[in-house]
Amino acid sequence: MEMALLNRFVASCAETRNLLSDYAEGELKPRARRRIVGHLLMCRRCRAVLRSLKATIAGLNAIGRVDPAPDPTVADSIITRINAERDGGQSP
Repeated sequence: MEMALLNRFVASCAETRNLLSDYAEGELKPRARRRIVGHLLMCRRCRAVLRSLKATIAGLNAIGRVDPAPDPTVADSIITRINAERDGGQSP
């Protein structure tokens, strides 16, 4: 009986790991958040996964968004391919 009551309020390792990204981003509803927090208080392995996830997120945020430089040859290669397909698959 006591274990069933605990399971109602504390998430399992599997549930915690499935929701860890949402937890780290602050996107969980209060009840789910409480279940995850309850599990993290008891599980050293899931806390280690959370630390690793947070470090990864911080690293990615530090990198920032990088857009690749435009490649001027892309448009030409697309036009060449379209023309080749239109002409029956023959390349110029």
